[in-house]
Amino acid sequence: MKKLQKTWITDGLLDFEYKKYQLLAYLKHVNEHFQEKKLFPELSDLQLHYQESLALQQQQSQWSDHIRRKLVGIDREKWQLKYTSEFEALPPLEEVDEILSYAIPRLEHTLSTGKTLFQHVTQALSIAPIGIMPLFRKEGYLFVYENINRELRIYQYKVQLFESTAPPSRRVETRLIDSRNKSYTTTFESIKMELVRKNRDLPNPASYLVESTLGYPMDETLLPIARQKVAQAVED
Repeated sequence: MKKLQKTWITDGLLDFEYKKYQLLAYLKHVNEHFQEKKLFPELSDLQLHYQESLALQQQQSQWSDHIRRKLVGIDREKWQLKYTSEFEALPPLEEVDEILSYAIPRLEHTLSTGKTLFQHVTQALSIAPIGIMPLFRKEGYLFVYENINRELRIYQYKVQLFESTAPPSRRVETRLIDSRNKSYTTTFESIKMELVRKNRDLPNPASYLVESTLGYPMDETLLPIARQKVAQAVED
């Protein structure tokens, strides 16, 4: 993945043309991956850059309103103090403003493309329990099945809760344990029972089937969204 540092706007040479080159190279890479139906980690990274740019632009606006103001008089009609700002006279800050004004709409446009693809993939996926579900569902098996080519990947999953975030967030960690082509005569329930016989540590595992009607890259698209669906199912 072609990285764009979190502090790319303020790091190094503060020059509009140079930052424009950095941004366009990064967005070209992200768009190429989106065209290949690869969503992650580019979509998450792009969302972070967009939010950081908006936050920096807001800070710039606040600085412009409140920093280095000079009292120049009184507006007697409105009974308000009149100020002038020296903020605009600082060339480095003007350069940052120009970079942000250029970057934000382009980040937003590419982010919109990624979100649209994400919605299409999500609509093409379904999630369902396999067999009887136990009360404890934070650990078990995740079946990711592409019915277009009958490819089945089986993961052992574990849900981690991060209470340090607000609100607390859940992340699903997965480990690939099997990959096979599923025959028409084999059921997902029978494959689950096969796993139970092999792994005595999970005698009654929660098991979910995430099924895709279309073909998407597994590691960059299907699996990350399948993890999100499991996190939502466990929370519900």
